Amino acid sequence: MTARARSFGPVQLARHLGWLEFQVERGVRLGLVPAPDLGTHWSVVLVEEFEACAEQIRAEVGSLPDLGATRVASWLADRFECEVTADTVIELGRRAVLPIADWYRGYPLFDGRAVERFTDRAALADAIVAGRSVTTADAVAHLRIRRADFDHLVRAGLLVPTRWVHSAWQRRRDEPEVALYRVAELDALEGDPAIDWAAIRATPRGRVSLLASLPTATNDDEEVQA
Repeated sequence: MTARARSFGPVQLARHLGWLEFQVERGVRLGLVPAPDLGTHWSVVLVEEFEACAEQIRAEVGSLPDLGATRVASWLADRFECEVTADTVIELGRRAVLPIADWYRGYPLFDGRAVERFTDRAALADAIVAGRSVTTADAVAHLRIRRADFDHLVRAGLLVPTRWVHSAWQRRRDEPEVALYRVAELDALEGDPAIDWAAIRATPRGRVSLLASLPTATNDDEEVQA
């Protein structure tokens, strides 16, 4: 600590401790680092009180920031040496195995500490299968129905996109327009005895869908993007 220093802002404190800025913010949020005692700054005296155990605090804070699903997938793929997709990460988030710590422009940021500490290979393998999502065209093919039938299922709220992604020709700043559906939810719906799938699949092209009489859903569920 220099003799001239009288206080430290978040950036200066991170540099002084040899940390990253997110570690200071997370440390304060978790109560591991004392809150600033000079407005938004830490006094020299306060810093001297806790910097002796800064390395122990840093280990508890973790070295991985909160990340989006795609970056978490890449990180887990390297750790477990297998293919991991954003679908898998979102499934782990749905199960609260990887909690969502924050949101950025409508996208979830997963808790970096939980990601860093995640070691359950069996849970990962299960999430890879359960979280797999497909496009509308693939979902229609998976259910072996017509697109018109599928549209009625969506209209009735029996199928809801698990997330939306950008198409290959979309600009990144545009709203994603490609809906993805969880295969696990498609399979669950296919097992619904209230729906006569055999009759629906036997309906020829050009005929009104047997699902046309389904009531239109009135609630708007929020989809997760990644």
